[in-house]
Amino acid sequence: MDETRLPAGRQGPMTKRELKTLRKMEKYESVRQGSGSNLVKWAIIALGSLLFLAFFGFIIFSIKQSKNKPVEISSTGWIRGSENAKTTLVEFGDFQCPACRAAEPFVRQALHDFDGKIKLHFKHFPLTSIHSNAMLAARAAEAAGVQGKFWQMHDWLYDNQDLWAPLNGSEARQKMIDVAKKLKVDSDKFTEDLDNSTISDKIAAMQNEAINIGVNATPTFYINNKKVESNPASYEEFKQLIQAEVDRQK
Repeated sequence: MDETRLPAGRQGPMTKRELKTLRKMEKYESVRQGSGSNLVKWAIIALGSLLFLAFFGFIIFSIKQSKNKPVEISSTGWIRGSENAKTTLVEFGDFQCPACRAAEPFVRQALHDFDGKIKLHFKHFPLTSIHSNAMLAARAAEAAGVQGKFWQMHDWLYDNQDLWAPLNGSEARQKMIDVAKKLKVDSDKFTEDLDNSTISDKIAAMQNEAINIGVNATPTFYINNKKVESNPASYEEFKQLIQAEVDRQK
């Protein structure tokens, strides 16, 4: 029979009953200590979880704040609407982009509804990796712009996207030259400017600017330099976003 140390003042081996009682007490103490250890362990886990959630929440909050933070956008590009308007709608667009064409009626309607209160600042962001004629279209708009007809070419390119977008490069180029003639610009100069390196550099600068501020799709809109994170699905949504900023500027 196993023996254990006796309580102080006691000599001789324990009886079976005393030994059984002692072992129960030892088992209880072990369980109690184990429970205490588990409580400490779970307390540490809970504290760690709270700290993680707090940190994660801070990161989410910071991301949301950064998304709402205005960015610096240069004055290069084309302006339509009131020059003195306090609210500026910036669009990074691609003439061959179907989504840009779909958004164009929203933009035009907004310029009408907020006449004198907003201005549109259009910038090129041709997605050349997926739209083979996008750069050509951007150059055509700029070439027409040299002769004061940027917006006329801009509107034609969006309104007639189905006519030129599917064409091969040379056919699309000729189509735009023909349109330039109808817009009554000097067709020789227009053709020359289509290959003008200054125009190409101007478009490239807008592309680089877009990339630097986080643009990765078209159309991408900014209202007073604050990015519209999700393009509105309807004109009413678009109008509400603009109205909120117009009201804020009062």
